[in-house]
Amino acid sequence: MDTKLEIQFLQTQTENLISQSNFSLASLKLKRMLKHQPKKRAQIYDWSGMLSLDQNEPPHKTLQKCKKALIFDEPDYPYASLHFSSFLYCVDKIQEARIEMKKFLQNQPESHDGLRLLAKINLDLGLYEEADKVYSEVLAKYSGDDDDGIYTEWACVHYFLEDFDRSKKLLLKAIEISGKDPEAHRQLGYFLLAEEKYKEAIDCFKKSIEIEPLEPMTWINWSLALILQNEEDEAMVIFNKGFEIYINKKDPRKKMILKMLNDDLEFKKKYIDSGKVQEMKTSFKAHIKGLKKIISLLKQDDL
Repeated sequence: MDTKLEIQFLQTQTENLISQSNFSLASLKLKRMLKHQPKKRAQIYDWSGMLSLDQNEPPHKTLQKCKKALIFDEPDYPYASLHFSSFLYCVDKIQEARIEMKKFLQNQPESHDGLRLLAKINLDLGLYEEADKVYSEVLAKYSGDDDDGIYTEWACVHYFLEDFDRSKKLLLKAIEISGKDPEAHRQLGYFLLAEEKYKEAIDCFKKSIEIEPLEPMTWINWSLALILQNEEDEAMVIFNKGFEIYINKKDPRKKMILKMLNDDLEFKKKYIDSGKVQEMKTSFKAHIKGLKKIISLLKQDDL
């Protein structure tokens, strides 16, 4: 077979294997491509790094491949920097991920994937005003009608910006676009707790669990709803269902759950102490007590 045709065939095979999640065989094909296409080293090492991440290989192996992709910089393949940032984000090196993403966007300012990741990074870092600007930019440039969670994330930004009406509208928009998004239903339920609409909140949590039963945060939020209604025994039954899932999750996810709860606890404390018009002051005070109890229970896993 002609060498050029063989390389094209190998690339097509590799892409098909990746789309089928056959990562082991795809890795072998990439090694063959590397022999035939040394000028494409950046792209090949980049693909190899992403495969390493998909296969849950040790982070240092993925890091090696991603860094090689950056070393063999190719002007016509700028995505190594994007994927390196994605890797850093996945291993909870969020500040570093933000630095890499801003570098990438200097050269690729129109990248939808880059802007989406930067928005999420800003949200996770608590840079809410910056996150709001990036989400606005993404939706101005790209349609959100095939919602990939953007409205749900943006709603979270507006919650922490204390724009509660906007936050609720965005959650309702997310559910209108994609009623199968468990996170949108969970967040709407959590928002309804702040409005002291406990039955409606629990209905949202049940809907979220119906779609995704293995999300511990939803069970935990449901248990908070019951605590707020002084239904302690039932709350512990629901909490324990979430806790069983929680203790089996890998560390990054567990850390994120505790961070989310602690972030909300601090937000509610500051909101109460701010002296602003405090439309949710009463409900937030009750939430603080419940959140402290739940955080304490979750920390049992560290004992």
